[in-house]
Amino acid sequence: MVDLSGDNVTETLVLDGFVIEGGAANGGAAPVIGGGVRVRNGARPTISNCRIVGNIGASGAGLGIDGAGSKATLVNCLFVGNEADVDGGAILIRNSDLTSSIINCTIASNTALAGGGVALADSGASATFTNSILVLNKDDLGLSAKSQIGVDSGASVSLSHCVLPCDGDAVFGGVGLAFLQPRFSDLDGDDNLLGTSDDNGDLAPGSPCIDAGTLVGFPADVSDLDDDGDVAEFLPLDVECTERLVADESVPDVVSAIDIGCDEADFEGEGETLFADLNGDNIVDGADLALVLGSFLNENPDVDLTGDCIVDGADLGIVLGSWTN
Repeated sequence: MVDLSGDNVTETLVLDGFVIEGGAANGGAAPVIGGGVRVRNGARPTISNCRIVGNIGASGAGLGIDGAGSKATLVNCLFVGNEADVDGGAILIRNSDLTSSIINCTIASNTALAGGGVALADSGASATFTNSILVLNKDDLGLSAKSQIGVDSGASVSLSHCVLPCDGDAVFGGVGLAFLQPRFSDLDGDDNLLGTSDDNGDLAPGSPCIDAGTLVGFPADVSDLDDDGDVAEFLPLDVECTERLVADESVPDVVSAIDIGCDEADFEGEGETLFADLNGDNIVDGADLALVLGSFLNENPDVDLTGDCIVDGADLGIVLGSWTN
């Protein structure tokens, strides 16, 4: 567990490139928030390119932000498989009078009693989310949009160019939001276990996250993480230390060269044609059609290509219009 405490911890302190796994904050003499990372007593760190996975705690199992003057800026971070007993499976923010920023992060498959993904746990808590994926997080409401970000009365949240579950349009307002499955290629990694160091946010061909982010508010490389002497450029690397800005010219209605989420897709030329590739075999054919027909007129987010919470003729039309065999 990483404990960042005190107002001498400013934004210039950058925690970069770490895997933070197996931490615990669940009782005893230690605080019970922040199993992976704890930010408190006025600390304001920047956390970038980190994988925060498989941590536990009473609250804020992955990251706990607590106390006046405390906040965090998160960039290109992955939160998977963190488990809180109470609130904030991945992230908890409470008792803070400052706004935390979550930029190009992937927050998926974390659990808690409330706020399976993120919990803003009192009336003063606030956070902004930009270019981030918040899906598959579970709490006592299930896997709904409210389970991704639990917002207490009086707390505030701002969303821009994020991906949320299909019911998110009825819950959250924002700019450039998508209510679709992000299409991870292998979220639980080679070991097929969530919450371990090989978890990743890799996007599959056809993911709606590709080239759908915004560069507004994306930070500069002030710490020169790539050692090229240019501190004015955008952060050049993603969570896997590969190129952050990769444009796929085959993607229709490109917003910018940056993907939503912690990982930048490193393939090109497949965005438009493979959006309807539901089974990930790099072709749109009868197998994908069968998946649509098998869920017809039901809610199946894995097959809902339009993000309207029902599989219907609109989804069927997308598959037929993208037929490649």
